[in-house]
Amino acid sequence: MAAARAGGRARSVLLAGDPVLSRACRPLVRSELPSARLLADELLRAMRRDNGRGLAAPQLGEAVRLLVVQDGRNFLDAPGPAALVNPRVVDASSEHVWEWESCLSVPGYAALVLRPRTVDVEFETLPFDGSASSKLRRTLTGESARVFQHEADHLDGVLFTDVAARGSLIHESAAASPATRRRVLQRVLAA
Repeated sequence: MAAARAGGRARSVLLAGDPVLSRACRPLVRSELPSARLLADELLRAMRRDNGRGLAAPQLGEAVRLLVVQDGRNFLDAPGPAALVNPRVVDASSEHVWEWESCLSVPGYAALVLRPRTVDVEFETLPFDGSASSKLRRTLTGESARVFQHEADHLDGVLFTDVAARGSLIHESAAASPATRRRVLQRVLAA
C-alpha cells in the first residue's frame, strides 16, 4: 500500500477506464492498520470534497479492501462517517430492488442497478478517533445496504456501470427529471 498523504488535500478520484478500478483488491492485514488509518482519512476527505456517500480505496489508486461511508449509523451504531476494513457481503435477501446509482468515478452519469434489499455483512472497523478496531457483523437494509454493495463492488473491480441495467445509463441532467427516470425504469422493466 502506497503511503497515504497525512493532512492536506486528498488525491483526485480515479475515473472509469483506470486499470486500478477493474482489479480485485487484496485484503488488509493487521500490521497495515496504522497506514490504513491514513488512507481512510484521505478517503474521507476526498469523499466529502466530492459530495459522495461512500468511497473505496481503489478510487484513490490503492488496491486494498478499505472503504469509507458518510453515514456510519447503521454500521457502527454511532453518527458520523465509518471506515470499514475487509468488508464483505455474507448473505443477501432474495428480494431485489431497482434504484438509481451514480459514482464519483463516473461523474455526471446515473443508471439503474438491481441489488438485494437486505444484506448481512462483515467488516473490521477502523475508527477515525484512533481507538481499537473491532470485527462486526451487521444486517443492512435500504440505502445503507445499497451504499455498502456499491462500494464493496469497487473492491472486486466492479463499477456500477458494469452491473447497471442495459440502456439505463443517462446523464445526471436527465436523471434529475422524474419523467425521464420513470420512462427509463419502464423501459428496463419491460425488457
